[in-house]
Amino acid sequence: MREQILGMLFGEETGNRGSIPLRQISPATLQCGDAPIFMAGDADHSRPVLHEAQAEGTLAGRNAACFPEMITGRRMVPFSIIFTDPALANIGELDGKDSVIASASYEDQGRAKVEGVNRGLPRLHADSANGKLIGAVLATPAAEHMAHFLVMAIDRDLTASEIPPLPFYHPTFEEGLKPALREICSRTGGPVGMERDDGFLAGARGRASPDPPLTELGVSTGAGSAGQNSG
Repeated sequence: MREQILGMLFGEETGNRGSIPLRQISPATLQCGDAPIFMAGDADHSRPVLHEAQAEGTLAGRNAACFPEMITGRRMVPFSIIFTDPALANIGELDGKDSVIASASYEDQGRAKVEGVNRGLPRLHADSANGKLIGAVLATPAAEHMAHFLVMAIDRDLTASEIPPLPFYHPTFEEGLKPALREICSRTGGPVGMERDDGFLAGARGRASPDPPLTELGVSTGAGSAGQNSG
C-alpha cells in the first residue's frame, strides 16, 4: 500500500521520495495530479498560513469525499505578516508582473508622529496598464491592519484612482498610503478623484519617497515575535 500511494504521488512506484518530484497540485481543486489524493495546509505548503489552511481543508475534504466529482475553489489574495518592529507584510503575487511601484514616507505622517513611530515604508504595486492595485510590501507601523485593507482592495480589483475617495478616518495610519496612491495615478494616467483633503491634512500629509534600505527604517525583530500562524 505504501508503494502504491507513493506511486500515485510521485508518478511511479518508489520509496525514494527525494529523487522524484511531487506531482503538480492543482490550486483550483487541490488534487495531486490525476490521483484521488488531495493536499491542504502544511502538507501542500504553498501557502502555510492558518486562514489559507482552513479554506484549503474545506475544499480538499469536499473533493476527496465526492471524487471523481470535484468543484473548483477561488483562491484568496496571498499575503503574509511578520510581527517585527515595524511589522512587515507582503501582499499579492508580484513576480514577473509588469507593475508601477510607488512608495510613501511615514517620517511626517500625523498619527505616526504623535505615537513616536514615524518610520517605515509602504511600497504599492499597480498594473501599469490601468492602475489596478496588484500587491504591496509594507514595513510600517500598523502594517498588519493596513495589509487587510489592501488585500480587500486587491480582491475587489480597485484601481489607485478608486481608493483615495473612500473614507479614511482621521487620524489613522491608513492616511499615509495616499501619497503612494496619487503617485500611481499620475504615472498611469489615471484620474485623481476629488477628496476632502489634498494631502495637507496632518494625518494624510506625506510625500512620495525613494526606497531606503530597511536598515534605515529601524526594522528589528523582538524577542517572542511571531511570524505566521501555521495551518
